[in-house]
Amino acid sequence: MADEDKKKSLKEQLEDVDFKSIGGLNIFDTPVSVSDTLRRIQEGREKEEIKKATEEAIDLYPKGSKGFSEATKDKTILENAEENNEVSLGESVSNAIISGAIQIPYGWAQLTAEIKDAIGDDVPLEKTNLAKLDAWFDSTVIGELQNYSQEKARATGVGRVVEFLTSIYGNYKLAGKPVMKAIQDPSSIKRTAENIVDKLISAKKNGRYISSNSKNLKKTADKVKELNFGKRVKNWTGIAVGGGVTGGLVADNEDIGTWGDWLFEPGHYSSLDRTKKETSSDDAIRMLKNRLKFGGEMAFPIAPIFFGIGKFGKFASKYGGDAAFSNKAVERWADKYIMRPFRARSDRPRPIFQGVQRLEGKQAVARNMAQELNRRVSYDYNNIFQSTRKSAQVVDNPNIINDMIVNFMKNTPDVIKKGKIVFPGFKNEQAFGQSLMKLGAKQGDIDGLIANLFKYRTNMNIFKNSILKGGNLNVAPQKFNDIMNDRLQNFLSTEYKILTDKGGGLVSGYKVTNDAVEAVAENYVRYAKSNGVNLSKPNAIDAVYDIVDNVSLNPLTKTPEFVYPVQSIGADKATQIKNIAENITAGGKFKADKKGGLIQTKSDLAAFKKLFGANQNAERVIINTMEDLGGIAARDNFYNAMKEASDLLISQGKRGLVYPNRLQAITAFKGAKNQNKLKDIISSPDGLKLSANLAEEYYTSPLDGMFTNKVIADALKFGDKMPLEGISKSLVYRYMFLIPKGMTQFGKTVLGPFTHGRNFTSGAVTTIATGNASLLLTDPAVFGKAIKDAYKALQPQTMYRLTKNPKYLNANEDQAMYQFFLDEGMVNSSATYKEVMGIITDIERGGDLFDKFFKMFGKKMKRLAGIIDWAQDMYIAEDDIWKMTNFFGENFKLKRAWGNAVKNGTINPATGKKFTNADIPSDFDLMKKAAQTVRNTLPNYAYVSDAVKATRRSPLGNFVSWPAEIMRTTGHIIRKGLEEIKDPVLKRNGYERLIGLGVAYATIPPALVETVRGLYGISRDQLQAMRELIAPWSTGSTLIPIRDEEGNYKYIDFSGAFFYDTVLNPVQQVISQAEIQDQEPLIPAMMDGMLKGFDRLLQPFFSESIYYGLVADVFIRGGQDRDGVRVWNEEDDLIDKYHKAMMHFAYTASPLSYPQLKRLYAAATNETIRGKEYDIPTELLGFFGARPVQIYPLETINFAIAEFNEAERNQRKLITEDMFTGDPVTDRNFVLRQYIKANKKRLEDFSEMRRKIDAAIILGTNPKLIYKEFDERGKGSLYIDLMKNRFTPFSSDMEWAHEKALQQQREDGLPNPLDGNSRILAIMENILSKGQFLNQDFILKEEMFIKEPKKQGDQSSIVTPPLGDTPQPIVNTTQMANKNPITNLTRTQDALLSPTEKVIAGKV
Repeated sequence: MADEDKKKSLKEQLEDVDFKSIGGLNIFDTPVSVSDTLRRIQEGREKEEIKKATEEAIDLYPKGSKGFSEATKDKTILENAEENNEVSLGESVSNAIISGAIQIPYGWAQLTAEIKDAIGDDVPLEKTNLAKLDAWFDSTVIGELQNYSQEKARATGVGRVVEFLTSIYGNYKLAGKPVMKAIQDPSSIKRTAENIVDKLISAKKNGRYISSNSKNLKKTADKVKELNFGKRVKNWTGIAVGGGVTGGLVADNEDIGTWGDWLFEPGHYSSLDRTKKETSSDDAIRMLKNRLKFGGEMAFPIAPIFFGIGKFGKFASKYGGDAAFSNKAVERWADKYIMRPFRARSDRPRPIFQGVQRLEGKQAVARNMAQELNRRVSYDYNNIFQSTRKSAQVVDNPNIINDMIVNFMKNTPDVIKKGKIVFPGFKNEQAFGQSLMKLGAKQGDIDGLIANLFKYRTNMNIFKNSILKGGNLNVAPQKFNDIMNDRLQNFLSTEYKILTDKGGGLVSGYKVTNDAVEAVAENYVRYAKSNGVNLSKPNAIDAVYDIVDNVSLNPLTKTPEFVYPVQSIGADKATQIKNIAENITAGGKFKADKKGGLIQTKSDLAAFKKLFGANQNAERVIINTMEDLGGIAARDNFYNAMKEASDLLISQGKRGLVYPNRLQAITAFKGAKNQNKLKDIISSPDGLKLSANLAEEYYTSPLDGMFTNKVIADALKFGDKMPLEGISKSLVYRYMFLIPKGMTQFGKTVLGPFTHGRNFTSGAVTTIATGNASLLLTDPAVFGKAIKDAYKALQPQTMYRLTKNPKYLNANEDQAMYQFFLDEGMVNSSATYKEVMGIITDIERGGDLFDKFFKMFGKKMKRLAGIIDWAQDMYIAEDDIWKMTNFFGENFKLKRAWGNAVKNGTINPATGKKFTNADIPSDFDLMKKAAQTVRNTLPNYAYVSDAVKATRRSPLGNFVSWPAEIMRTTGHIIRKGLEEIKDPVLKRNGYERLIGLGVAYATIPPALVETVRGLYGISRDQLQAMRELIAPWSTGSTLIPIRDEEGNYKYIDFSGAFFYDTVLNPVQQVISQAEIQDQEPLIPAMMDGMLKGFDRLLQPFFSESIYYGLVADVFIRGGQDRDGVRVWNEEDDLIDKYHKAMMHFAYTASPLSYPQLKRLYAAATNETIRGKEYDIPTELLGFFGARPVQIYPLETINFAIAEFNEAERNQRKLITEDMFTGDPVTDRNFVLRQYIKANKKRLEDFSEMRRKIDAAIILGTNPKLIYKEFDERGKGSLYIDLMKNRFTPFSSDMEWAHEKALQQQREDGLPNPLDGNSRILAIMENILSKGQFLNQDFILKEEMFIKEPKKQGDQSSIVTPPLGDTPQPIVNTTQMANKNPITNLTRTQDALLSPTEKVIAGKV
């Protein structure tokens, strides 16, 4: 403002304004003409002038006058118009593309002008070639469009990023890529140069572009041709130079910024210099240097990094399997440390990984068949048991029905017919039925039981015949059949409680009776006596208990096996292994040991069976036999598949899995060039020896005798180990960390009702991302049928769970479909559930931990155990139903694609002819293809890498498998979609898939936020203010803002329900920071966002687990959680601390969604929790992960004050930290460094507090109430300082420190670290008091006051600046360039600062 203007009154200044030129707003004559004002606001012209005039008019007129009333009314209209005129996201993005495109040729023109200015004569800055270009451009239609589009683009963070990417991409396509190709292919330089010249000529105006001489380019091309670059060097040189050219041509590089701006001080290294120079040539050179820095970063490291990532991705995808055996050390290193830990198959070859999945699938099918039959048999059995209960009591045998059924189901042997094993039917069916009728059973129940038992025996033979078909038996079919009949009758029909109910740790298991011990001890005494040894009864009892302790299950015979001390004079060994299966013949008859053996009579065998808890149970017979046979058949199938896969690889000239002799294996697996890794080949001279749970004389694997390396051998034996496997074997670690972690996570997921709701609804989102939700638009009936068919195949049916009535079990065709899904490894694969149950498996291997736990409490707990079983099944079902829905969708689209290909006459690229019906794959092949797609595009625990799985054993990590799978499946969806687009048959499927992913990632979150924000009239500033006041764990989330009828602000943390946010969050954070830091260079803002985004991305993997976090709260953080909330007061006595710690544990680790249910109960009963009211609709939304959370600004401020006070104490201590330890402080600059460090942290807290205050005011909180919060806590002066944008540094006086230092010097002779520094500290304090502003860079630098000694012993390291005038505030010239000339405020200041602060900031 000119000096003469300053002397005029405000009224006189306003009278000089031509109000008609800015909308007809003459506040001294007539009321405001609002229509014209609104029109001009919507056009974006003169908004600030109108707003300023209106505000000053309000100040001029006295309250109550007509003029004041009219001006106030107009101000409200203007504000509403501005709010309604807020730039939408779509408008911002579209304008960003326009602005970025215009900047491409304009950046080239700017470069030309800058070069001319650099080599020309000095002229005033406003008369340079660049200034003339800018002035001319702004006067053109294109210039106006550019300015308009740029303003709209930069109104949002997305717009800023899109504008930058558009400009970069255009420059790369037009200049960077041709240059890169020219260097990689020197003969094309002339051709490329001519193309560039043509583009320059078509765009230039009035000679502003430097002309290019094609002759010189020809010479350059010839010269480059003569150079004999290696291909790799040329490629990378081309990439670097192409990237540099791309960056060097970008316009507005100072607005974009560099990585150097983020890392270094302004002007240093690649940080741009934004300080204008005095002469035009110097300023032009400055701008050219900035271009070189920007282009230099694009040349290295940006372009090589991005191209390198792309090349590495292609390499990993194409050659990852052979990288471990590469001749290149870098490729072997990449395989070992980058690819192997994070791929699902780890170091296993792909065929083995896929084979193991199929094996596990077939085993799951066997279990499912057994469970289904067991449910049906159990229903009939229970009905018969109830009908015959009185008869059982009469004969005094409660197990009579069970024993009859077991004998009936196993005593009819299978027979051989036409080379196959078949079940001929029960030979004593009629007698069995009559016996049950006599006991009171009903005919319908008997018929149902017999039919289901017949089905059980028939299904058994499916697996037996599969084993026969495998061709690896060493016996004839009849002999194999006899063996399996014997296995059923004598071994699989009996269980031993000592093996199945072992217990462990705090969970008690099977306990032997004294009678059983006595009986075996007497037998042991007789055995010893028969061998000439006189053994006492007490010693015999000791031997029996030793047997009890070491007994184990023989995997082949499924009977107890134990070691016992040999009692025989002259025995050649002290112990012997005994298996009671040795005492039962193939026909089921008793067989005594040889003379002098342990078991000589039937009563001896009976005594051992009683000791071991022999028990025959009809339900367990079905489970045991089906799982046993299914396991044998699955392994046999797996071994054959691996042999076939190996032979196929070798026939194709690739590395096989196994080789017939050791030398061939050595040659194949020798690894790097000239490095024969003989130690990696299995050492057994006989090669592999694999088991299928059949005796060696009966079965030989097709891989036996083959040679391979240790990795493959372990994988074939299922003996490969995962990281951290050893730690789970530590008893202390298991009970101190692993068990509590597992139980806590189990309680929070499987036992959490609200978690079940989120588990179900989140699965629906996958249907959008995979593109199958498109069926809702194109074929809604098909989508509805897909859900219906998925529900019909679901396991278990809910109604059956509730009623146990088999009529609610799946129909045969639906059951067959579910078994197909199991066989394909598509279902029963919930990433979160499998991870939690993996911890349980780590805790107790070989038994059901929950069964053991509840058996400890007896029969009364069976119902609770049943509820837990149901919760587990439902958790899996909630995941499975969406996988099956996606399967039916994928299967339909595959059939549709092939049908349309034939119908439309699509050309087959392989043959050049039209597709026909003969080309269509079979229905079964299409089903397998659809199942494969679902496995790859939906989270599946089978594909979680070993490194990620291992984190379940560590104290860190919470449900890490889920985010890991989201990352994997996202990549597969993209790859699958791109592959399908290239396929003429599947092109539509590919587009639908990629569009679905785009909707899930890029459309749903922003569209939902913008829609809801618009509905509630919440501005972007208000949304940003909400982020300042929410819980720390939600700051980086996608927030859906809400405002209730009372004006309270609430938000839904959408990231909790929308799990794709895991991958999206880094992008969101980049955009968010680009919007928040709208006055700062783009790239540093993006880097801030990227850092925050990746921190959140990796948080599930490295954050504390729930249980470990609780331990840390109590024992490490001293009664404070990681968010700073106190668990107990430091002044509490020990008992109170213990009680509060226990309550903290109980509440935080509580299962059953206790906190959520507590709020729901409070809402239903109109009660409050800590003074807060809750409503039922809001709490019910928590079932879907969409519970609105209210923001309480004053509470947040109150909590922030407490945090500020604690931080202030710690920072003050930081200044004198380590000063009074009793050791001499040799660094004379110690106090100076600590003072700077403490005040820098203090500035961060001041700035954060100010942001919270501003946010609360933006959300409508009365500043007086905020001041009251500060004043009541003795911080009223702090509030005043904050509102004045004034930073109050720590006092440099520190009298107490001086006194203590002097005392230490007198008594201990230690040097005084404060000596000579008081003056410097006072200067520092003065500078900070006068020149430091909040939310600005810290202005003190160590180098301003501290000079490091050049040589050892040099103590002249203190720089004492002259004491002159009070230092003036340091002004950011970049921001000054963007300030409004009228208000002297930046856009950020104008948007966020309070009215008081605007006045202060405007005067600075």
